[in-house]
Amino acid sequence: MTSSALPVVSVPLALAGSERTLLPYSAAVRNVPELRVAAIFTEETPSRHWLREMGRPAVCYTMEELLSSEHAALIIATPLKLRASLALEALLRGRHVMSAAPPALTPAECDDLTLAAVRTGVVFFSDFPARHNPCFLRVTEAIRNKLPGKIHQVRCHIHYRNDEDEKPQSFADHACRAADVCRMWLGDVETVNADIEVEHRHASGHLIFNHEDGVSVCHVLGGPAAHRSERYHIEGETGEIELISVASRPRSYRLLLHHNNGLEEDLTPPDTTHIHAIQYMTQAFLQAIQAHEDQSRHGADIRKSLESIYAAFIASRYKSRVQLPLLTFQSLEGLLY
Repeated sequence: MTSSALPVVSVPLALAGSERTLLPYSAAVRNVPELRVAAIFTEETPSRHWLREMGRPAVCYTMEELLSSEHAALIIATPLKLRASLALEALLRGRHVMSAAPPALTPAECDDLTLAAVRTGVVFFSDFPARHNPCFLRVTEAIRNKLPGKIHQVRCHIHYRNDEDEKPQSFADHACRAADVCRMWLGDVETVNADIEVEHRHASGHLIFNHEDGVSVCHVLGGPAAHRSERYHIEGETGEIELISVASRPRSYRLLLHHNNGLEEDLTPPDTTHIHAIQYMTQAFLQAIQAHEDQSRHGADIRKSLESIYAAFIASRYKSRVQLPLLTFQSLEGLLY
């Protein structure tokens, strides 16, 4: 007697953004058989080659066309100022949403997204690939096991692609992800100091976060497309963990442990590329949908990383330390531009 595998039931998915911002997601989704791209929401005309690779999904040029199309879940990779309104409308119509980070312009808007997800019983998930990258997860495990001893400090150096017309948004996106990585390793942020400059040719910022379990210092700098790198130093009593990006396509990472006695260990796990991380993140999004996970918990965690970078802009604007949680908000757009 023979048995055959049951057919995979795929969840129809929509992608919102430009072809450039959506390419990593479309590449990752092709490796998740439970998902299929049913619609694309974009202001540009996508290339025929890209559409063919995704199975020729419907192309929508207005929000109403998108929300009327066949899909159960939506991935948002639009400019920052469009994310919250699109996510809120989709959540209220019963669509699961994964949004690029930060997903909103204020922590209050983030609360609205969480409330909408709770009310309609759908998933609100944010785009933090490092949480799903084996290299970053191995650092989390090493810190938990006190592999480099008690942690003194985490230092991050982020150099990213910076388009002239997207300077403030690009900075906010990368700074929010850096803050989330440091939260993952050192716990929630309690106070923030920052010096941020988005008016110059290349937006840059120096951020100091005091966490529950230590201090992190993040240097975030925009630059030409060819100059893109990440470097993290986790300084402990008995050594230092170094996590660095490798100049490859797709981007990958290398993880090293430097002991104080001069010995060095390579701790790099397999499958550490950015595409792998997005694939694992997309699978986690799917699992959250299937498990009907608690959205108040997801939303509260997303809000903490948004609030950290929001506080950094306030600290820079008023040249003072900011304590979390914040009690009042103005629009992040007003702080960015």
